[in-house]
Amino acid sequence: MKKIGEESGFSIIELMVAMAVMLIIMVPIFTLSRDALRTSATAFELADAQQNMRTAQEYINRDLIVAGDGLRSVGNIMLPVAFVQKYLVRAPQTGGSSLAALSIITPDDDGSSTSTPPGVLPGTDRITILSIDPSFTPISLPSGAIVPAGANVSVTTADVSRFQVGEIYFITSQYGATFGAITNISSPSSQPNLIFSNSDPYQLNDPGNNGAIAQVAYGPSGPGKGNKSVPATLMRVRIINYFVNDKGQLIRRVFGVPRPVATDSGFGYADSVIAENVTNLQFRYQLNKTDNSGNLLPPSSQVAVSDQPSIRQIEVTVRTRTQRAVQVNNGMRPELSATTWTSVRNMQFRQALQP
Repeated sequence: MKKIGEESGFSIIELMVAMAVMLIIMVPIFTLSRDALRTSATAFELADAQQNMRTAQEYINRDLIVAGDGLRSVGNIMLPVAFVQKYLVRAPQTGGSSLAALSIITPDDDGSSTSTPPGVLPGTDRITILSIDPSFTPISLPSGAIVPAGANVSVTTADVSRFQVGEIYFITSQYGATFGAITNISSPSSQPNLIFSNSDPYQLNDPGNNGAIAQVAYGPSGPGKGNKSVPATLMRVRIINYFVNDKGQLIRRVFGVPRPVATDSGFGYADSVIAENVTNLQFRYQLNKTDNSGNLLPPSSQVAVSDQPSIRQIEVTVRTRTQRAVQVNNGMRPELSATTWTSVRNMQFRQALQP
C-alpha cells in the first residue's frame, strides 16, 4: 500500500519529553498561584482585623468626646450597688453605703477585682460613659412631685404619654442624681404617677425614705426631720458601657433608650456589636492632678471615685485578631493592636463652669 503523507505519530520518548517540559513550566506557575492565593487570603483577614480595630476605636472615642454633654451641673450620682456591680464596675466604691457613686466617666479596670462578671472576657477592661439624650426634652418637677416613699414621681397629663414601663430615666436636683426604671404608670385624670418600685429587672430602683430617689428630692438624710422636697428634673441620660464579651465581641450597651429601641426583651437597654475578634481592651486615664513637684501624675488604669472628675485624657488600646488562621503566619491567627489618646473636653468644661 502506498503512504499518503506522513502518517507516523509521536514516539513514547517524545511524549515523555513534552510532559517533562510541561511539568517544569507548570509547577512554578501553580506555586506562584498558591502563594498569591495565600497572600490574598492573608491580606483579606488582616484588613478585616484592622477594620474591627478601627471601628472599635472610632465608636469608643466618639462617645468619649461627648461624655458629660448636657450634664455640666450634675454631680453626686448614686446607684444601688447591685446594679453597678452587675452591669458596670467589678468592685464599686461605696464607702460602706448601699449606694455606689457613678461619674460622667467611670473606669472598670480588670485588675480592680479578681472576679470576672459573667459574659465578660477575662483580662479586659470596661468603661461607662454618661451623656444626655438630646431627643428627650427634660421635664421640670416642682417641689413635692416626688413622694416621701421615693417610689412615685408625679407628672402632668400632657407628659405621661411620653413614658413606657421598663424605660430608664435620670432624676436630678441640687442634692444629687440617680437613675430609675419605670415599673408602672398610674394615669388618673387628676395626677398621673410614674412608679419606680423595687420590682424592676435591673435592681436599679432604690425606693424608700432612705433610697436614692428620696435623697435626690429631700437631701442626704431623706424625708422627715422637717426636710422639704426641692424641685428636680427628669431627663433621659444614656449610660453607655463598653465591654468585650466571652465571644470576643466588643459590645456597646446603652441604658436609658426608648423602649422600642431596647433589645433586652423590650425594656431599658440596647446592645450593639461594634467589633468582632477582639482579644483585649484596656484603658488608662490621665488626670488633671500634679505631684508635690508640680508634675502631672502618670496615666493610671485605676482611678478613685474622688479623682474621676479630674479625668482629662483617656488612652484606649484595642487588640484584634484575624477571623481565621493564615498560612503565612505558620497557621496562626495574627493579632493587631492600636492605641489612641482622646481628650475628654466636657470634663474640662464642667470644672471651668463651676463657681
